[in-house]
Amino acid sequence: MPNICRNNALITGNLADVSKFMDTITKYDEQDIIYDFTQCNPIPKELDNVHQGAITIDGVRCDAWYEDEDGTTRPMLDMTKAELIEKYGTYEPIDWQYDYWGTKWGDMSTELVSDRTTDGKRTVHFWFESAWGQPYMLLHDIATKYNLTITNTFVVEFEEEETVTTYPIKNAEEIFNGVRKDNANMRMKIRSS
Repeated sequence: MPNICRNNALITGNLADVSKFMDTITKYDEQDIIYDFTQCNPIPKELDNVHQGAITIDGVRCDAWYEDEDGTTRPMLDMTKAELIEKYGTYEPIDWQYDYWGTKWGDMSTELVSDRTTDGKRTVHFWFESAWGQPYMLLHDIATKYNLTITNTFVVEFEEEETVTTYPIKNAEEIFNGVRKDNANMRMKIRSS
């Protein structure tokens, strides 16, 4: 079970940009409104139905597999793994989440706290949880894609100090590419051991 990170994000921009962001993250259930930041950079379809861990299928131990609607499990072929690694740097959904959101699972239990418009600027305030730390890559991606400023105040469970980060981050791609490279090297070492 991960340590939960509690996030308070103030997201500000012009009316049209914030509205576009809100349209992207807002889903309507039968009775509820659901906010999902990961819709701004969703997990690729090819990785969406991949399960990872350990399972034995027809006597063969697998670390990645698919489950069909009828409950049938199918192992992911090595050829498919190689294609996905070439395309996304990994064949495992959680690794992709770390590489593109900065944490697994993205945002969780996301709630809109307030929505205000002043002098042509709209500010939405969200409270949400994430695993282990803030989804810094996802928040940067949102700020960049939608021309927004995001100030996220967060605290990780069992730590007392609040941290504040403002997005977009300068030199983010250079930093993020370094993190992705380190993650890929770590995965390679683990798979080869």
